[in-house]
Amino acid sequence: MKPLERNLLIAVAIIVVLVAAIVLLQPQQDSRKEVVYAPTAVATSTPVPAAQEFFVYIRKYAFEPENLTVPAGSKVTWVNEDDETHSIDFGDDGSGELVPNQEYSQVFDLPAYYEYSCGVHGYTSETAYLNVVPA
Repeated sequence: MKPLERNLLIAVAIIVVLVAAIVLLQPQQDSRKEVVYAPTAVATSTPVPAAQEFFVYIRKYAFEPENLTVPAGSKVTWVNEDDETHSIDFGDDGSGELVPNQEYSQVFDLPAYYEYSCGVHGYTSETAYLNVVPA
């Protein structure tokens, strides 16, 4: 290999290493959003069906779905499909402890935006949001 080719190959290798280092050292943005409980109506442009029953499943220390929009008057049922005890905690209200396969239901008559979490564990993954909109 000629000295010029070798030097060019070394220069390219150095550039690749520098670019990789720059990409890997970039600060990661936090995709979580901090939401403050505010019991007020939230407008939505998505059509919402009439009041009905909706389900939220607790699986692997997370709520599925994490974000749910329902019309006022709807019943929301949480189902603990995890192997651990969890709870639904709205701050001053909630389910109490739910053992595996236990359910908790609540009817939401008033439009409001709720943040809830597992009161047993309180992991970030166990925080979810319920948006109750006018029916």
